[in-house]
Amino acid sequence: MKSRTTAKTIRIPNDIYADIEREAAKKDTSFSKEAIDRLRHVDNSLTPDILATIQTIINKSLEGVKTGSCKPIKEAQEEVNKLWKNKLSK
Repeated sequence: MKSRTTAKTIRIPNDIYADIEREAAKKDTSFSKEAIDRLRHVDNSLTPDILATIQTIINKSLEGVKTGSCKPIKEAQEEVNKLWKNKLSK
């Protein structure tokens, strides 16, 4: 069963509109889905995308520890750097 929706016209500043468009394109989703995702997570910066990235970082780190290889640990650090870069650019 689909949830009911309501159409509503709102004014969005151009910079935020462009940001939502860019993120939606990057995630291969629609503007509406990205805007709704942002509204749902307004009080929680741990969106599903960020949680998935954190899990990837943990998995790569564990792989490095288990195998004794530095490569997955370096990859995990690169993921951490991307998270910080995205957080600081907003």
